[in-house]
Amino acid sequence: MVLDTRSHVASPPHEIKEEDLLLDKLAIVFPVTKNTDMRFFRNTWMRKYLYPVCDWHAPNCRIVCNRDSTYRTLDKKTVCFSRALKEVNDKEFFIKLDDDTFVDKDYVVELLRKYSEHKSPLYISEHSRFVDYRNRNTLNN
Repeated sequence: MVLDTRSHVASPPHEIKEEDLLLDKLAIVFPVTKNTDMRFFRNTWMRKYLYPVCDWHAPNCRIVCNRDSTYRTLDKKTVCFSRALKEVNDKEFFIKLDDDTFVDKDYVVELLRKYSEHKSPLYISEHSRFVDYRNRNTLNN
């Protein structure tokens, strides 16, 4: 036990937060290209949860698909990593993001808390039209 001298209350030395338990159920699927700077993403809160999808075998790649991804082969890469994720049994949540995306950790934790141990698979998506009130009809064209 470690004594917190400010409040005089004993607490365990490595208390596991609810947030950490929820985030441990998460895998962030992250397609990597030749231009991706993985050092940047390894310095964010997401580093522990990244599942890089690469076009080549490399030490930090958890999923390898295709040899040369292009916009035209994006569908094949999506099918490839989707199949690979079926084999990941220790994760309950998956987020797919691109290297130009930033993730709001508090929002993700809120979703994990709300949908943890849901009885059936869910697809959660928030389109920009729900956030950008100036462009309500963006996706209706």
